[in-house]
Amino acid sequence: MNNHLSTITVHLPQDHLLSRGFIHELVQHCPDLKSVIFDCDGPTRCMEETLVEFLPKLSRLEEVTLPYLSITSAVTFALSNLPLLEKIAFVDYIIYPEDTEASSLDELRNFLPVLHNNPFPSLKKLSLTANLSNLTAFLRKGIAPCLEFLSVKAVDLENEYSLQSFLTFLSEGRTRSSLTKLVVDMVPYHADAHSVIRTNKEDVGNISFANLEPISCLSSLTYLRIFYHRACKVTDEELVTLVGSLPSLTNLTFCPDPCNLQEKPSLTLKVLPLLAARLPHLEELGLQVDLDSTSELQEVSRPTSFQKLTELNFGTSVVLSDGADWKNIALYLSRLLPSSCTITSGSYLWSPSMETAIGEEFPDVYLPEECEERWDKIADTMYLIIKGREEERKWSTLV
Repeated sequence: MNNHLSTITVHLPQDHLLSRGFIHELVQHCPDLKSVIFDCDGPTRCMEETLVEFLPKLSRLEEVTLPYLSITSAVTFALSNLPLLEKIAFVDYIIYPEDTEASSLDELRNFLPVLHNNPFPSLKKLSLTANLSNLTAFLRKGIAPCLEFLSVKAVDLENEYSLQSFLTFLSEGRTRSSLTKLVVDMVPYHADAHSVIRTNKEDVGNISFANLEPISCLSSLTYLRIFYHRACKVTDEELVTLVGSLPSLTNLTFCPDPCNLQEKPSLTLKVLPLLAARLPHLEELGLQVDLDSTSELQEVSRPTSFQKLTELNFGTSVVLSDGADWKNIALYLSRLLPSSCTITSGSYLWSPSMETAIGEEFPDVYLPEECEERWDKIADTMYLIIKGREEERKWSTLV
């Protein structure tokens, strides 16, 4: 084994365990190891003991990426005393409910690690699978004073109040000024799709402006992604108010793909020029909008256009079958987007089982292939309009 090896990736096939002999060789012969990526096709619980034993011995480790569901309290404790560790992440892939280990979920539901003194002194990037309340308690311990990137994937379905409490903590905590990237995904991969869709609204309601208001205090954010299973009840004006204090945002992904499609979003296409005016550096935007009425779009005179936007994803925004609406949307977008901007649609994070369940629950509302085809036609029409304008300007200068 190369003594100067600094990065290693290990993928374990199904039914293969992490060999203690291999780990011993790794620690003995690769003292300069800085980056470790472990992935596996089988259960992750059997890895915990070995990880806990060998991770603290890699004193120069700067980055570690572990399997989904494997960053438990014990593993976190093992990592907390590494002086140079800058990044903790999990291998992000879609997992099916039937493949999920109950013991792993129980471990993560009880994520409350004991830590060494002065834990994670160099940590800048943290990705965890945990409930928001437990993650809040974890961060309250004063870890990672220079945390820049925080991503959390829910263990259980979260509600609007747990989100509000978590955001409030971040807005008041010590990472408020250092945090530049935040991802909050409140729909677990392993959740039963039909159960998520049918969740009682009294138990898990819609996200409102009040739930999100603490975001406005996180003024250093350049990257913000929030995923939720219900349509957000945030108006155009409220969203603009929320992000108005985040002028450096380059990526805004705001609940683009709720899976309960009986609920209409409160956002409309009219929010786009408002965001363009407030977020001049925006490069990627994802949201769900109500497209029931598009005839009034042309009433917006001289809208502010995006200058740097490269991708606009409309998530599960439902396009009507009327071709006239497509033309209205295309014409409107042609006034807002640069010709290099890609228009996309569809879910960011749905598993195939979720996609199937949504089609079964809402057969008259959401047909992925049809929605994608309609957005493709809108994009094609928009590009033709933009190209026509450019040609017209070109010829006018020659006359």
